[in-house]
Amino acid sequence: MSEPTANHPPAAAPRRYTFPKAEHLCRKKLIEQLFSKQSASFGIYPLRLTWLPAPARSSAPPQVLITVSKRTFKRAVDRNRLKRLLRE
Repeated sequence: MSEPTANHPPAAAPRRYTFPKAEHLCRKKLIEQLFSKQSASFGIYPLRLTWLPAPARSSAPPQVLITVSKRTFKRAVDRNRLKRLLRE
């Protein structure tokens, strides 16, 4: 029953949507700049996007920082689930 037929081709392996280390925003100086008043921001509850423009000739991939407020999501389980869903 697991053999492919003409009507049912073999299923392809599902693509893994990962969040590689190169795309993590980790540098404290950049994080401080991101949350300063000089960065651009856009928000629709419960998400808020804040960004800094990248240099025009940067070869580095875009970097992302995902945070979830304790005030909005009290339980760590809920915060971790939301971050996991955003990463995927």
